[in-house]
Amino acid sequence: MKAIKIFSIVGMIWGLTACGIMGGFNEEGLKGRYEGTFQRTIDGNSEGEAEVWIVFEGGNFNGSSEQRNFPAICAGSYSISRSTIKFSNTCFFTADFDWTLILAGDFRVERSGEALILSKSDGVTVDRYRLVRKD
Repeated sequence: MKAIKIFSIVGMIWGLTACGIMGGFNEEGLKGRYEGTFQRTIDGNSEGEAEVWIVFEGGNFNGSSEQRNFPAICAGSYSISRSTIKFSNTCFFTADFDWTLILAGDFRVERSGEALILSKSDGVTVDRYRLVRKD
C-alpha cells in the first residue's frame, strides 16, 4: 500500500513537471523568435501596451518594441533557473526615459497554452510580456 502511495506521489510530481507547472525552463527549450505584447500596470491601472518581439538563442537575446523605449528591449544575455529568467542588457541607453522599462533583471517565466509569459512585479508596478513563438 505504501508503494502505491509513493508511486502516485512520484507520478503526480512528474506530471506537474512535464506540464511546466513545477518544472523549470532551459535555454534550449526557449530558443526561437517570439512576438506578442508588453503591458505595464501600476496599482492595477494600465500604462499602455506595445507590440514586441524577442529572439532567444544560446543564452543571448535581442528584440524591439513598436514604441520607442516602451519597453526598451535591445540585446544582451539571459540565464534561466527553474521558473526565473534573468536578463542582463548590454545596450547603451540615453537618460530621457524611465529606465525601469529596460528589459533587465529577474522575471518569472511560465507557459499559458501557446503563450510564454514573462512577468516582473515590485508590488505596485507589474510588467508583463505575453509572447508566442513564431518559428
